[in-house]
Amino acid sequence: MRGFLLKNWLKKTMILVIGIGLNIAGRYIAHHFVLPVWLDMIGTCIASYYGGLWIGILAGLSNNLIFAIYDPTVLIYAATSVTAAILIHVFMKKGFINNI
Repeated sequence: MRGFLLKNWLKKTMILVIGIGLNIAGRYIAHHFVLPVWLDMIGTCIASYYGGLWIGILAGLSNNLIFAIYDPTVLIYAATSVTAAILIHVFMKKGFINNI
């Protein structure tokens, strides 16, 4: 039982780290190429889908907190990240996006 909990915790931690990394890479790509899209939500959506609700919320919030160091106006988009994580999780539970 203890080994299962450790593996589950490690899996969720890795999903969180990958989600944060994808968010940072997406924001950098969108900013560098001056793209009119939010590529920093990809990691939040993936983390919410594979890791669960709280992992998705943590990935979105940490992304906004990291970039708020340089630009405090980014904190307003934390609500968007949390909402996206919640919606992805709800849609997944309802069966709307189970065949990604």
